[in-house]
Amino acid sequence: MDRKLVSIREAAQFLGVTPTTLRRWEREGRLLPDARTSGGDRRYDLSRLGSESQGSDPKRPENRGLGAGVAS
Repeated sequence: MDRKLVSIREAAQFLGVTPTTLRRWEREGRLLPDARTSGGDRRYDLSRLGSESQGSDPKRPENRGLGAGVAS
């Protein structure tokens, strides 16, 4: 099965956060990109983002923001 890799902007929209938040989560080791382009741009797998955000508890500080704005 082919993965659907999207840009940081598309991943942020999917999760309901900003690209800056995704960059911070990467620095903190909370959500790493699935790939990088030859130019260094981050790429995220939408299927992985969907499965990770469904199991998060937004009340826990380490999960705050994951899944926000995502329709269930």
